[in-house]
Amino acid sequence: MNSNLKGLFALAALSLLAAAPAKAGLIGDTLSWQYYAYGGAYTYDSGTTSGTFVDTGSGVNATFIGGTSDIYFNIETTNTQIIFSYSVDNQGSGPWGTSALSLSPTIYNGIAINLVSGSAFTNVTIDPATNMAGFNSSDLSFTASQIQVNWAGLSFSTSTEVVLDVTTSSVPEPATFALIGSALLLLGASRWRRQRR
Repeated sequence: MNSNLKGLFALAALSLLAAAPAKAGLIGDTLSWQYYAYGGAYTYDSGTTSGTFVDTGSGVNATFIGGTSDIYFNIETTNTQIIFSYSVDNQGSGPWGTSALSLSPTIYNGIAINLVSGSAFTNVTIDPATNMAGFNSSDLSFTASQIQVNWAGLSFSTSTEVVLDVTTSSVPEPATFALIGSALLLLGASRWRRQRR
C-alpha cells in the first residue's frame, strides 16, 4: 500500500470516528442507591433502603420505604436529572433526623447514588425546581462514580422535591470501538505486507 493510499485511508477513518455518535447522559446507565443515617448504611425491617436499577429515561426507578407502608420518596431519573419526589409520602411531613456522619464526606442523613456501569459523573448541581427548604450546595457532593445527598434536619411534605441536574462524560458507542479496531488491523496488515517485501 503506497503512502498516498495510506494517508487517504487514515483520513477516512478519522472522519468516520469524528462522525460516530457518543453516548452522554444517564439513559442506559446502571445505578445503585443506598440510604445512610445514624452512623452508617440504614436498614429498616420490612423496608426498602437500597437497590439497583437501569435508567430508562422516565418513570419511578426506586422507592424508599421506611417500613411496611411508610413511603418517604420515589427516585425518578431522566437522561440528565435525578429526582427525589415526596408526592407519594404516606408518613406525613416532618424533618429528617439528625445523626453522626454516616457516609463521608457529606451524608449525615441522606442517600448515595452509585454508578454501577455507564458514563462518569462530571457535574452535579441543584435544579431550581428543588423546593426542600434549606437544601443547598453544602448538602451535595459527587465523584465520578457517586453522588451524595444530605438532608439531615431539613423538613419535607407531600409536595417536596429535590431535583439534581447531572452531566456525564461522553462514552464512544461500540461501533466506534469496532471502527478503531478495524483501522488498526488494516494499518497492521499494511505494515506486515511492507515488511515481507
